[in-house]
Parts: sequence; structure tokens; C-alpha cells
Amino acid sequence: MSDPLVECKLAGHEARNKVGGPFDPIIVGKLVHVIDHKATGEKARLYRKAKRFSLRQVAKEMKLSPPFLSDLERGNRNWTHDNARLYLTAICNLEIQRLQEAVASSRSSPALHIG
Repeated sequence: MSDPLVECKLAGHEARNKVGGPFDPIIVGKLVHVIDHKATGEKARLYRKAKRFSLRQVAKEMKLSPPFLSDLERGNRNWTHDNARLYLTAICNLEIQRLQEAVASSRSSPALHIG
């Protein structure tokens, strides 16, 4: 596969593995999107850690249990378009909250005058 997240193939072509294996085809129009759930979870976990958010923070923002999110990140559960959207939205919302807290904190701190 060229990209571990998604590989598009023309409908009618066989996926690398059977449905229910590590790759599940999702048919959209005339394309079949094949999702590698384990690789998707690994990338998601790396992204979450790079943003310095805990699994519990992201799970709470997604309104999912931490064990469910952990299963997604380890590839033990299948990624759906909804799960991916919820995951990215949760990370974005947490980043916005972090920025808002930083701005509020900087406004409440006394100004530093040099000179």
C-alpha cells in the first residue's frame, strides 16, 4: 500500500484481505476505500501524543470510554468515518481550549516592563 491510512481502488478489484481482516473496504461511488485499522490507529496515537493530549482527554471530548479509544488506537476496533471525524474534532477542540486558557492566563498576568 502506498499510504497506510487509505488505499483507493476501483470497484470490482479485490481488496488485499477479506472483509473483517485488517483491511475493510468501504464503497463510495465507484471507488473502494480500504482502511488499515491498525495503521490508522498508530497514526492517530502518534498525532495525539505529538499534540500532548492524554487518551482520557481525547476520549472525554469524543464522549467515548478510554478503553474504546484505546482499542481504536491499537487497531482492535474498526475506524469509521464518524470515529475519525470525532477524533479530529476532539483534538481541534482541545487545542482551542488550550489556546483560550493561554490567552486568559496572559491577560490576568501583570505586564512586564523592561527599561
